[in-house]
Amino acid sequence: ASPQICGVPGDQSCKEAACGGALCRDGAGTRRCGGTGCSGALPVSVRALSSARNTSLQLEVALGQLGIVAQKTQEVQELAQGARSRAEEVLGRSQAARSRSEKATAQLRDFIRRIKAFLAEEGADPGSIELVARQVLNISLPSSPRRIQELLQEMQESISQLEGVDAVLNSTAQGLATARGLLVQGQSARERAEGVRDELAGTQQALEAARAQVMAAGSALRSARDAIQATESRAKE
Repeated sequence: ASPQICGVPGDQSCKEAACGGALCRDGAGTRRCGGTGCSGALPVSVRALSSARNTSLQLEVALGQLGIVAQKTQEVQELAQGARSRAEEVLGRSQAARSRSEKATAQLRDFIRRIKAFLAEEGADPGSIELVARQVLNISLPSSPRRIQELLQEMQESISQLEGVDAVLNSTAQGLATARGLLVQGQSARERAEGVRDELAGTQQALEAARAQVMAAGSALRSARDAIQATESRAKE
């Protein structure tokens, strides 16, 4: 079993067995099994387990980065949504002001039309004309030309803001969807890596037990050889 577990037969010394084995011990007396380039089940599983652990750590880092990207994208989307809400509010106020201005202008035009009709009537007395003139002087325009221009400017800016916000929302939504997709893929990959890591850990434990049995068998083999040699020596005597 030593060739399958350590990669070399178990009846060779460390000098002869680069991958260790049942008869190979280091300076501290610890048996050595496996090594760089060894094809036994134990060294291969150790390398695979180490690779799985490294992959799991790399996936943890990648998932953390994806989480940050998703969070930042969400924040950008919330900011864009706030900008859109503010722009819609400004647009609503502008539309309301425009509606009031148009209504007041229509009333003013109707009033002027009635004034002209009154003045065109024959026989209008001076008192009535003076009263109408005072009413005309007391008329307050719905908005000054400057205020009307400001309202128009606000409306145009609101429209441009809405167009810009729509573009931002579209781009951030796509970015968020991509980030979430990558996050799901990363989590799935991490789960698969953890499954492989756990499986390899179980395999390593089984191989460690098998190695211990091989080592014990090697010790028993040496003891048997020593006993045989001792018996042969006594027989010769």
